[in-house]
Amino acid sequence: MAKEVFAPGEYISEELEARGWTQDDLARIMGRPLPATNRIITGKAPLTHEIAMDLGAALGTSAEVWLNLEAAYRLARSNRPNKDISRRARLCSLAPVKSIKMIRMAQRSGFRPGQSAPRSGQYQQIGPRGGKGREVTVVKGETLPPTTGPGSTYRLADPSKNKSGGR
Repeated sequence: MAKEVFAPGEYISEELEARGWTQDDLARIMGRPLPATNRIITGKAPLTHEIAMDLGAALGTSAEVWLNLEAAYRLARSNRPNKDISRRARLCSLAPVKSIKMIRMAQRSGFRPGQSAPRSGQYQQIGPRGGKGREVTVVKGETLPPTTGPGSTYRLADPSKNKSGGR
């Protein structure tokens, strides 16, 4: 069973009542407009870290007390565990999706000089109009060397099949 969570404003109201203060008194003490203070107490406005520090000073508590109450309240209200995110995280840990996407994208558009090589292998220089140039051997993680002309990129021509940097 879920724990019942209350808005920080309910605790603020209890503190005001215990001290014999009104919302207007608290607003004046904190140097804030009454409507802004009312929105915080009614839960219509989030409690920021500045407001939490002011509340702590006014009520003799720490800012953390108010920020923790706010965080618990907002989390309870959102009530939105996203199973898609968990599923995508699991998939990502099982398959190197990022490196696969990066390799595929770079194979289409080319790797830039100075960029880290995602795989070990032979990289062929491709000119700005698609002409093929020299090949260089690069180990995974090393930066690709400068090209011979502006606008040239590299394409993975022959990936290494060795165990040290193949995939």
